[in-house]
Amino acid sequence: MKKFTVNINNCIKSLMFFSVGTLGLILLTAFSDKLSSLDKGLAIWAKNLNQNGTNVFENGLILFCNKHQKVIIIVPLVLILVLVLYDLLIARIPFKTHKFEYLYILLQVFMFVLFSSVMIQIMKFYFDRPRPRHTIDMHPPGDTDIQCKLPFQKAFTRYYGPNPCDYSLESCPSGHVQGVATACIILLWIAIYNYNFTNKYTSIKKVNAVISICVILFSGCVTAVLIPSVMISRIVASAHYFTDVMGGLLVTILSMFVLPLFEPSFEKQEKSEYHSVNQVNILPLQME
Repeated sequence: MKKFTVNINNCIKSLMFFSVGTLGLILLTAFSDKLSSLDKGLAIWAKNLNQNGTNVFENGLILFCNKHQKVIIIVPLVLILVLVLYDLLIARIPFKTHKFEYLYILLQVFMFVLFSSVMIQIMKFYFDRPRPRHTIDMHPPGDTDIQCKLPFQKAFTRYYGPNPCDYSLESCPSGHVQGVATACIILLWIAIYNYNFTNKYTSIKKVNAVISICVILFSGCVTAVLIPSVMISRIVASAHYFTDVMGGLLVTILSMFVLPLFEPSFEKQEKSEYHSVNQVNILPLQME
């Protein structure tokens, strides 16, 4: 009979993610007045980049991040698929024997994406913050619909003013940043988990350890490049303020609390089959 026990170490990790994300959002809200000058300054800087009709930053990776968000999210998801295929086909870790590990990874991803996405949509709906390009002072120079423009609204406060042209007021927080950050964090999290997974259940541990470490480093580089690029691209496009993109990132960090809670355990296997006898207990939900 299988039952679940709680691992205190991963409960602490879960609490840490929740606390860091929550504290960051509280600080953004508490200092929203002081951060308004930073929001306005960066928004006006982005507006001035477009004064001559050409934005020097709207090319290359920045342009790609603005125009092809779905492709950006697909990149880490494809890498995750490659990891799964490696475990099944090369490392030969069978699904049937380890279905609980594979299924709990799927549950992790689902709960993480669900929680972060729902939080973002609730906050967007509640705050109704106008985007910089929809405001009186920060709209692009070629936009002549002055009668439609709205006043600046500070971060994480609800907008109650008029909206004569029925703009979609979804500036705060950034869904683009949340989507890309969620995909990248899933990639990095699974890459780290995969190191323990393959090292536990395969006989060629040195080879798998080297491959897994390379995957972790590559995943870290992808995360370090994509998340800041998307954050900058959304400010440059006058789609979000600084506090919006930081809010999207902090919501994602807060949502990471579900990952340790739904992480699978390594089940003990026979030495003759997997050349491994010591059980690794690093997870809060483990089957006995």
